[in-house]
Amino acid sequence: MHNLLQNLYLLAQSENEAMFVISQFKYDNYLAMSQDVFNGHLLPMPDKLGELNKDYGNFDLLIVHRKYGLMVVVVRACSPEPGDDNEEKDDSNIFEEIDSGVRQLQNAEHMLQHVLSDQHWDVHVRKTLMLPNVSQEILRRVLKRNNMERLVDVEGRLNVPPPLFHRDKLKTGRPTRAACLQDKCLWAEQLNNGNTTWHLKQLMNCGLTNLDFSPIITHEQYLTVISRFCSPVLEFSLSLPDIIPRDILPVTCEHAVCLTGDLFENPILHEGHLFLLEEGSPRVGLLGPPGTGKTRTLELMGRRWRSQGHDVFVVSTWTTSRAASRMLFEILSTTRDGGRVKQGSRKGRVTLMEFDLMKESVTEVVQKLEDMSQKGKLFILCDEAEPDSNSSSFMTLCENLLEKVPALHLWYASCFHLKVASGWQGKQFVEPVSCPPAVLREQQLLQLANDCQMTEWTHTSKRQAPTEGPMIKHVHHTGDGHSGEDPSDCAICSNEVVNYLQSLFTETSVQPSIPGSSVVNSLHSPPVDGLSALHLYQDDVLVLTEGDVRTDAMLLQVLADRGFTTEHFQESSLETFFKDTSERVLIAKGKHLRGIKKKVVIYLESDQKDLNLMEFSPVSFRSSDDFEKLNRLRSLTSCTSQLIWVTVPKSSWL
Repeated sequence: MHNLLQNLYLLAQSENEAMFVISQFKYDNYLAMSQDVFNGHLLPMPDKLGELNKDYGNFDLLIVHRKYGLMVVVVRACSPEPGDDNEEKDDSNIFEEIDSGVRQLQNAEHMLQHVLSDQHWDVHVRKTLMLPNVSQEILRRVLKRNNMERLVDVEGRLNVPPPLFHRDKLKTGRPTRAACLQDKCLWAEQLNNGNTTWHLKQLMNCGLTNLDFSPIITHEQYLTVISRFCSPVLEFSLSLPDIIPRDILPVTCEHAVCLTGDLFENPILHEGHLFLLEEGSPRVGLLGPPGTGKTRTLELMGRRWRSQGHDVFVVSTWTTSRAASRMLFEILSTTRDGGRVKQGSRKGRVTLMEFDLMKESVTEVVQKLEDMSQKGKLFILCDEAEPDSNSSSFMTLCENLLEKVPALHLWYASCFHLKVASGWQGKQFVEPVSCPPAVLREQQLLQLANDCQMTEWTHTSKRQAPTEGPMIKHVHHTGDGHSGEDPSDCAICSNEVVNYLQSLFTETSVQPSIPGSSVVNSLHSPPVDGLSALHLYQDDVLVLTEGDVRTDAMLLQVLADRGFTTEHFQESSLETFFKDTSERVLIAKGKHLRGIKKKVVIYLESDQKDLNLMEFSPVSFRSSDDFEKLNRLRSLTSCTSQLIWVTVPKSSWL
């Protein structure tokens, strides 16, 4: 479903197609408005048609297209059982799914015509059945075995009987071309071959010639359908974890970005995390790509140690782990243990210790840590433990420290998976919990993970992410009119970025800053009940860069002109960074804030190498280029909701 939605989005962008796409729509939510002012309407409702079957007319996708009108899509994920030699049984199961999908399409058309029956115009609904796991060969075989070859012809035309529902229609006298539009069936080769967007384009205009430029529905009809199914005054129920006390679906961009960010910023742990915490082994290495819950697991173990009265040391071993370590220290220092400390016992203290294994010897660091042990015990947490996939200094530190402190408790987290310290239990996490799949499925990002020798993220149907998240917004620093070597100095890029950023603030307006007051003010109209907490603030936005951004850069000027307050992050301010609650958009180099996450991340590529990069790059890296790839990967995975990615033409060094 995600790939289908993404390709529809790409189609809309590349072909400038105007359409609304609603997924997993249920008629229980149709015109389910909570505000009393709307309850007196006399519009047709689906109640009567749905009395006998509550799923009557529900469908996977409804596409409201400006030119092609209404299209209903039903997706059936049926496929032959792997390793099953019973072809007849497989074909029977697949046909049942196809038959069920066809009936669902008929019911959906019936229902749509009913709820729009107050309109005096023909309602033509195109129907599409999608079979992403069934090849054309298997489809033909299944239909032939069941004597239903005419249901789907060899060109994919779907011959669905006309709907059961009929009504008198007021004829406008205008000749209609709706009858020319054909129902279709798409199979695996068309949905999984990399040309899905092209096939969707062909699906849209199927039955129309190049001469058919005018829409089959008028602008007023288009707006009528949108107002029925997409109106922002409608409220749709959504089951969410108890940690997100909301029962409302987002209806604006701001709602969607905020809710997505809340879902991925709050703790989402799988059985693997919980089992590991319950087991409580003294020495564990948490491995896996960014955004898989490693830091959250370290936090929970640290809280347990503190509640047992143990002092906990958060240890940073590299300059690139400073931000993540400071964040973990600040989180653990916050009292949230809810009285789990036994009466008469003290809660352990939290101490942050910073080292640099590029400049300090392992022996020196081991000695300093050994001096912190109490009664032969030592409790340590290390986030971002290894700066790259080839470093061995941290492994050596762990093994030498264990020799000195046999009762050592040390949990560490690393994005790399090639090795585990001797004497440590290794646990790999690959399912994303703090970054939306819409970001992690980006092909360029997956290539970066491969180049950095990281395991790819795994997206399973067993433990689905709470949402796919919003699509990445790409801005390309190339073409006519673009200026400056860096996109932060380009007027076109800066305006495109800030225009899109402002479009996310749909429930709030950003006003020019006034000393002593917030620059984010509510709109004059009050928010809909249940959605009032879903607001974006300026400190939800983080700008991460590869190169230096001057204080007079065009991007900063445009942000200021639109009412945003900006602040440059300085390494020396890291200690106060987590205590600063001021409203501002923070701008920082990505390498300085590894592990810090925000709802909206604007990432600016650069075609210039960072001249100071080798101060951060470990000797074991093959080149500074590899380290820059890692910085890019970590920055792109810093968003919990919306990523705005400003790219430059591919450089020879990346």
